[in-house]
Amino acid sequence: MTKTSSFSNTLAKLAIGSLDDTRLSVEAHYNPKELALQLPVGWTSKNPQKTGFDMQYDGSQPKTMELEMMFDAYEQDASVTVQDQLDALEQLASPRDPDSTIAEMLRPHYCVVTWGEKGVHPLRCVIMSVATKVTMFAKDGTPRRAVANVKVQEVRFQKDDEEHESGYRTQVRAAARRARG
Repeated sequence: MTKTSSFSNTLAKLAIGSLDDTRLSVEAHYNPKELALQLPVGWTSKNPQKTGFDMQYDGSQPKTMELEMMFDAYEQDASVTVQDQLDALEQLASPRDPDSTIAEMLRPHYCVVTWGEKGVHPLRCVIMSVATKVTMFAKDGTPRRAVANVKVQEVRFQKDDEEHESGYRTQVRAAARRARG
């Protein structure tokens, strides 16, 4: 008899995937109960002496999203850990090749946050911060449960940036396949 985890039947799962390397993604084991999405609107007062009647629109600002990713390997085989998911998040937020002399490789990954096919729109982004907390360990110190609080900020690409648009389409299709089972 094969033991399956309680999260294996959840089809649409929150995931963050790289647009630079579409093989790199991390999927939450449990979906968050909430997402915080902020859309700053670029209004400033032209004359600070007046009380808000003299406003100027300075353009749209990037969205930010705060989300909680939960990982749980407790009900799986004792050798299973959540460290791989935590490592993948760290890799997405770290320079792609810190030893490179090529500027493009010195930046972290461009990413996309996906959650199934419906509801939350995929968000092209960069990871601004990751705060992880391991909440359960095996007797040997292996992390079995963890929560990662992730903050991302929207990025917009040039219309001719086919490389990142291709990565975006690949990650969105993968999320749709996972959602359909």
